[in-house]
Amino acid sequence: MGHSVVAVDIGNSYIKAAALTDVQTPLDLQDTPVATFKPEDIGNAQWLDFLGSLPVETHWFLASVNQSSLDCVVQWLDSQAIPPQKTILNHQHISLDFSAVDVEQVGVDRLLSALGAMGASENSFPLVVVDIGTAVTIDAVTADGAFLGGVIMPGIYLSSIALANYTDRLPEVEVNISNLAGLPQPIGTCTEDAITGGLVWGLIGAIEAIVKQQQKILGPGAHLFVDGADTDLVSKLLFDVSTMDHLCLRGIIHVAQSVLDQD
Repeated sequence: MGHSVVAVDIGNSYIKAAALTDVQTPLDLQDTPVATFKPEDIGNAQWLDFLGSLPVETHWFLASVNQSSLDCVVQWLDSQAIPPQKTILNHQHISLDFSAVDVEQVGVDRLLSALGAMGASENSFPLVVVDIGTAVTIDAVTADGAFLGGVIMPGIYLSSIALANYTDRLPEVEVNISNLAGLPQPIGTCTEDAITGGLVWGLIGAIEAIVKQQQKILGPGAHLFVDGADTDLVSKLLFDVSTMDHLCLRGIIHVAQSVLDQD
């Protein structure tokens, strides 16, 4: 019998959702379209169109780092004539070793991204998992599945806002890190180009510096997974790198599979 699952990754800026309808085990994101919403989209035409083809009996698996956005989604689900079954994920759903960290203080998105990267790995080796979003997280995972923790730093959007808000004349510059269409020049010839170059090359340099430090602990064979970045950016990283979109969603689907297998 097939399973109908909606995996939902609720971030600070966007909500990503993937519907896997009548999928036989094992569940997999594969080529399933991922829809992206803002919190204010919940219940609007775009949202309803995304959900229009779903059967009544669907199990929702939600992971969130934004409580207000999670509340909006849950309120909408509960308001339906037949509220779907839902599971709000936390660290207890995730099959990693958290003994090295204060897991109550670690965002569930980081844990699920680590799980998603492990699930995508063909071999067992240490991993460094980079997720580039509103914030950038860089986390270390051992070959046997121990989540060691990592770092959190502002993403390019937040850095651009900070420059604009805390200086007199610097503009806010929009940079789509997932689709750069070529890297900026390292010597900008105008203010906007200088900011763009600083944001992008600064991110590349920060990732490289942190990964080098984490590899001293994990070992030089640690493999780097990067989610949310343009391939041009990833190509500049001096490591063994895999790009993998939607690692958190992949982790959610991995958990969904485990839950459904237990039913």
